[in-house]
Amino acid sequence: MKTFFKEILRTLTYRSVFLLSLPMLMLAAPSCEKSDEPAPTALKAPVLTAGETTDTSLEVRWEAVERAAHYEWEFNGTSGETTNHSFFASDLTPSTSYTLRVRACPAAENKSLLPSEWSEITLTTGERRLEDVLSIKILHISDIGVQVESSSTQTEETYYLRISPADQVDGRSDEEIRAADRAFFEEEARTLGFTLSEYLDLRLDKVQLDLDVERKRRTWQQNEELYRNNLIAREDWLQSKEDYELAAKKRELNIERQVQDSLYRTGQIEQMEDNLANMKRNMELIRQRIGNLQVKSPIDGEVGLLDVVLGQSVTSGQKIGQVNDLSDYKVEAQIDESYIDRVRAGLDATFERQDTAFTMRLRKVYPEVRNGQFRADFTFVGAHPRNIRSGQTYYLHLELGQPTDAVIIPRGSFYQSTGGAWIYVLAPEGDRAYKRQIRIGRQNPQYYEVLEGLEPGERVIVSGYENYGDNDVLILNK
Repeated sequence: MKTFFKEILRTLTYRSVFLLSLPMLMLAAPSCEKSDEPAPTALKAPVLTAGETTDTSLEVRWEAVERAAHYEWEFNGTSGETTNHSFFASDLTPSTSYTLRVRACPAAENKSLLPSEWSEITLTTGERRLEDVLSIKILHISDIGVQVESSSTQTEETYYLRISPADQVDGRSDEEIRAADRAFFEEEARTLGFTLSEYLDLRLDKVQLDLDVERKRRTWQQNEELYRNNLIAREDWLQSKEDYELAAKKRELNIERQVQDSLYRTGQIEQMEDNLANMKRNMELIRQRIGNLQVKSPIDGEVGLLDVVLGQSVTSGQKIGQVNDLSDYKVEAQIDESYIDRVRAGLDATFERQDTAFTMRLRKVYPEVRNGQFRADFTFVGAHPRNIRSGQTYYLHLELGQPTDAVIIPRGSFYQSTGGAWIYVLAPEGDRAYKRQIRIGRQNPQYYEVLEGLEPGERVIVSGYENYGDNDVLILNK
């Protein structure tokens, strides 16, 4: 009989907890309660700087604060929030001081950050003085008691009308009357679709036409009386009548032209407002499209997968990567199908990493069996390792029941030849090995449980049997 030499291993017997060692896959997912979280930190306070300030408005700007989602503000008894980096207020009182308070705020779901301290700035609006803006020239039309005032700036000239006298009317001063008249004419010009300058020019033209008609009416009436008394020729009387009728017709045509211009301008304004609204909508769409070009994650984490290359065309809704949430983990384990009746939710498991034991709890068991295994999900109880990453593999120990006595042998390549039905058992003298029938029970990645065929303390050969043939007895070299 041919002699062989192989490694001899002794079967072990002990009284302890039977442990099932299983491979596990770390998957990033929020699951269990956290511990050892760092104390929340406050955001940096924004630095406020003054922008453009007028007599009725003011502007305040600030640089973006890192990790701030929006900004809260308090101003003149009101409050609000904005995502912009500026604040603008209008319709203010000239020569008045106003205080603005601003603070940076994190996203509501970010529990690790607190709002910043309030930043404060005080600004004063400018002083409004009429003499700095207007230079007054007065034109008297004494015949009908109308006073025309021309107010001019460096860039344009405007006109407005006021009934004389100008010193006091209903207890109001001349300056108050001018302000009220100007406000009235501005509102009327806006309603008709004209600028204030155009509107006042039209009013001036009408006053001049009314004056011309009135003068020619008086001349015609005077000539008519003279003609009746034979003091002037008939031709002079007819000419004065025709001049009056022509002036009156010009006034009617001028009024009709103003009405038509007003309607036309009103239509133009409405069309321009529609065009402006369309342009605003288009601009908003463009901003949204530009914003969509920036890929943003709804959660904080680490990019674990980015399956895209520069220049690649990406359609809407296409998956291009994966962001792992590192705040917590779930563990996915593959378990041999022989334990499916014994594995249930609520069982505790442990695994070691860097000489530290971590506790886990079985959360869910998936009943589907594939390739002789079924899947189960675990969550950490208490702390979890800080330096683990998604996709790592570890072995965990799952306690299936109470401690029992068992005869176990190490897993080996002999199982490929025998299917666990028999094994070579070493004789007490150590010079021979005999084939013996056995029955294997539970197993894990390290050991087989032997239910029948072996006694505690016996030694067996667990290496491969490919070279042993069908021999019932092996003679071993010492």
